Amino acid sequence: MAFYRTDCVEKPVSKLFEKLGHLVGSYPVWFFVIPLIMSAALGGGLYFLKDHENNDVEKQFTLINGPSKKARQFVKETFPRKDVFLGSTVGGVEERGGVIQQVRAIRLFYFLQDNNGTSEWLQQFQNVLSKKKKMLSKGLKVSHFTSLSRQEEIEKHTTDGIPLFSITYSLAISFSVLSCMR
Repeated sequence: MAFYRTDCVEKPVSKLFEKLGHLVGSYPVWFFVIPLIMSAALGGGLYFLKDHENNDVEKQFTLINGPSKKARQFVKETFPRKDVFLGSTVGGVEERGGVIQQVRAIRLFYFLQDNNGTSEWLQQFQNVLSKKKKMLSKGLKVSHFTSLSRQEEIEKHTTDGIPLFSITYSLAISFSVLSCMR
């Protein structure tokens, strides 16, 4: 049986740690004081962390071009915050003399009490709207957003990273095992 040389990683790393150990042993005070000073200096930034904290769920947990961001952009473009009457409920408003002549979009709100069955009702509502979208004419667009929309999008995309994690861990374990074999 042929034996292969597998210490190509172990030998250089071992020599590197030997030199580092000698350096630390020769100047122990510096390897104690410098990390303390650096920790104090860099740790001071934690004081300002609260000022830069971002708790926006949409930015943190949704895809860059995800459906919820596209829906949000559509709403912002269609329902601008202007001084027009009902400006946040109707969009694409054309008015003359303070009278609304034409509206390109309408936004409807339905508020539900959080009782048993609310989640099921919302799920059925989304299913019905999804089916109706396909049946509507090309000139009419329907977009819906419920209290479950963000959570569903997050749950739908949490599995996207699993293959990448699997590959990473497999490579790390394989490398570890192969570099330790003799």
